[in-house]
Amino acid sequence: MSIDLQKALKAPMQIDGWPLKVFIGGLVYLVPILCFAAIGYWLQCLLSELNGKPQLPGGPTDNLSKNFVTGFKLFVGYVIIGIAASLVIGVISIILSKMQIVAALITLVLEIAAMFAAIFLTLSFAMDKKILSMLDVQRTMQIMKGHPDTVNFIVQMILLSLIYFAVIILCCITVVGIVLAPFISYMWGISMYNLMGQYLKGSPYIAQMIAKRQQQNQQPQQ
Repeated sequence: MSIDLQKALKAPMQIDGWPLKVFIGGLVYLVPILCFAAIGYWLQCLLSELNGKPQLPGGPTDNLSKNFVTGFKLFVGYVIIGIAASLVIGVISIILSKMQIVAALITLVLEIAAMFAAIFLTLSFAMDKKILSMLDVQRTMQIMKGHPDTVNFIVQMILLSLIYFAVIILCCITVVGIVLAPFISYMWGISMYNLMGQYLKGSPYIAQMIAKRQQQNQQPQQ
């Protein structure tokens, strides 16, 4: 299965009445604490793509409490990963304190690696929405094992982020554009998690899980 960047870019428009829903979702995303609901909604977008549903759920305010809890769990998982990465980087910086250039390069590489690790670990979280799943490296490796599009997925994620970043920069040229920037960032989340859903759907491990589940559902009840 190929990763479709164009499909991910169009994902925000797959919401019924998307201009209003994106506006409301963007407002939720702007509010401190409440923004966790927006993050939880992004995961719903991932699951919609995984389950082959072309119509995305309306927004963070649809089942607000559920989206909030999911988003908060995901945030906690990201914080744990960030703390672990910071500790490793700190230890390396101390060890290489006399080699500042080397330490800076290694730190940069580790920061980028931690960012991508968090993205791939999110795929494991999506399976059961448990915080500890964000640390389940074994299952994450199973999801990635034999996947034909891992490199393409990484490339498309970078391209997607660059496109949205360029749009945000252009918007910030004007005062009106600055107001729009957070809403565009909210749309980036929808597109990014759609891309992640595409990748997850193409995993041989996930395909086996779905096939097994369907087989169990088709078995006659005793």
